[in-house]
Amino acid sequence: MSSLHPMSQCTLDSLPYELTKKIIEHVLPEYQSSRISTLAKTVLVNKAWFSVSIPILWKNIFECGFKLSTMEILLRSLPTVTKQSLGIHELLPREKLLMPYGQFVSTILLEKLFYYIDTWLGQKLPNGNSNEKRRSIACELLQCMHKRLEKLVISGFHINKMWAENYEVILHSRNLIENLQVFVIRAAFNSTNLVSGLADTCTKLTELEFDYFSFDEAPLPEEIEAALKLIIVQGQLRSLTWSSVFSIDPARLISALSHVSETLVHLRIERSNFKKVLSLENISRCANLKTLTFKDCENVSEQAVFTMTQWPLNMLNSIELLSCRNFEPMTDFARLKGVLQEDTSTPDFFVNYA
Repeated sequence: MSSLHPMSQCTLDSLPYELTKKIIEHVLPEYQSSRISTLAKTVLVNKAWFSVSIPILWKNIFECGFKLSTMEILLRSLPTVTKQSLGIHELLPREKLLMPYGQFVSTILLEKLFYYIDTWLGQKLPNGNSNEKRRSIACELLQCMHKRLEKLVISGFHINKMWAENYEVILHSRNLIENLQVFVIRAAFNSTNLVSGLADTCTKLTELEFDYFSFDEAPLPEEIEAALKLIIVQGQLRSLTWSSVFSIDPARLISALSHVSETLVHLRIERSNFKKVLSLENISRCANLKTLTFKDCENVSEQAVFTMTQWPLNMLNSIELLSCRNFEPMTDFARLKGVLQEDTSTPDFFVNYA
């Protein structure tokens, strides 16, 4: 690694751990792709640099820079017995790999994981590229990561319906997700069983994001019910993003907020029509709410906003209204409270959504 040439190996070995940690965390490139490449080199410098670099390298490796070669590294890291049970023990190098990724991975984007499992199987085991094999490998990888798994991001069901079944592998062993803190689901239709299963297992979530918006199709009522159930059972939820579609009545979401009123700090609602919402009182009952954002929303009534004025909302310091239509009552409320941070809404509304 060229950047290390001016320093002797002795100097590198003698650096205090705290200094080594700061160098690797803050001095290396900030862009994730080049950062991963650099970290792959710093793990080879010495034991101290290895111990600092490895957690950073693997922590969010599924968010960026993940590719087929990474999948091979992950599979190489599995125990020999596991690889044999998957039928891949003769296809990968046998030498010891000094990357205990399972101890450090905290974020997984499962759509990438399944995509590369599918691609890897197609190239390495063309006769074994079955749903059962995909689920089996995914389950083994998740088993290795479950101790640190804090964030799970799911999307792509609308692109590949088969993934909906494959994603359910995470529910085969409840301890895979029992410590989950952040869950994000985007455009993942046919997800009812998965989200319901999460609601039966995960109660420690601090951040939830539902993005069911799609130009092609809308979530089924059962999917919305599962999403609301997942919100209701949380006892520590601090941040909630709800990006629905105009055909879904957000009144159900507002009602569910009563179950997280003691903990919710940040609330963001997108792409929702408030035409049928008669009260926003449950938002005001969130005593610790600090930020409230509406984006691409429309048709909030004076009556609905008036119900918010009956509660103090002492912690609220920011209301953002982004590209909203017919939202003047909320604008007036935010100005009256002195918390309007941004307002790009427009009073004109020409499209009539049912």
